[in-house]
Amino acid sequence: MEKPELDKLLARLGLVNEKDKPLDTLIRVPDVETLLRLAEESGADRGAPEVGNFFGGLDWQTMAVNARRGDPEIAAKAEALLDQVDRFTAETEGRQWTAMPAGAYPIVPEALAGSPTPMRGYQSVASEHMPLSIYVATTSSARYGLETLLARGVAILALVSKLQAIRPVDLHIMSLTPNTSSWTGDGNMIVVTRLETRPLDLSVAGFVLAHCAFDRRVHLGLCVKLGKDARWAHIAWSEIFRNGPAAIRAYVGMGPDDLYIAPAHLDDSMIKEPVKWVNEQVRKALHRSGDA
Repeated sequence: MEKPELDKLLARLGLVNEKDKPLDTLIRVPDVETLLRLAEESGADRGAPEVGNFFGGLDWQTMAVNARRGDPEIAAKAEALLDQVDRFTAETEGRQWTAMPAGAYPIVPEALAGSPTPMRGYQSVASEHMPLSIYVATTSSARYGLETLLARGVAILALVSKLQAIRPVDLHIMSLTPNTSSWTGDGNMIVVTRLETRPLDLSVAGFVLAHCAFDRRVHLGLCVKLGKDARWAHIAWSEIFRNGPAAIRAYVGMGPDDLYIAPAHLDDSMIKEPVKWVNEQVRKALHRSGDA
């Protein structure tokens, strides 16, 4: 899709492409409903090849219904995994205005009353209320089947649910597809979508995170329809993906404390040892270590 046409489509939905380079696209979507509308208005709901179990046995209509209503079976699997996860009580560090002897500005009534901390300064403090931002790359190789990706998604959902019980979580899913039909994955078609977490709906979030039909029908479909002559048979990894997590974080604009969960791979510890993985990621998130 050429840039003027893409810009018009995005504008109708209140969206923008944040990148100016011809082969670079970054679209931030506020919720799953808007993402589905973008896919449907672009035609991403049509023309996908029906290849084996690539879409986990779901057509577009069934996938869209599940994305809007949720999948209770996936939620139940996440809850069962949570029963095995250790309990954590920890704080992460955030920044807020704090009373102190010297700072950026005074609170006059406190100064007149003789308070030893009449000033306010912006400093790091431990708080159970500082939000944690999580970005999950849901793109996966065609070799990964439904059950493997379900196991991965359930582990991620259990992690999000665990962290949400400790403090607020800002959860995002993201595609890592190219902008052209080149086998080398030229350019970037990155779509970042926020998932509702306040409250966290395990059924809806579980389907979006875990079922391959959602990512492959929506994100790969958008790659084909919004990219420059991208085709289903030639979708590779995005150019930025080959440059590693640091490049992806910079491209999307993640903060240093945000948790980034990379795409699926066969050695994923979240699939092999999900309880251990969830506990490790909780510790990482609470200690601001960055990538999963």
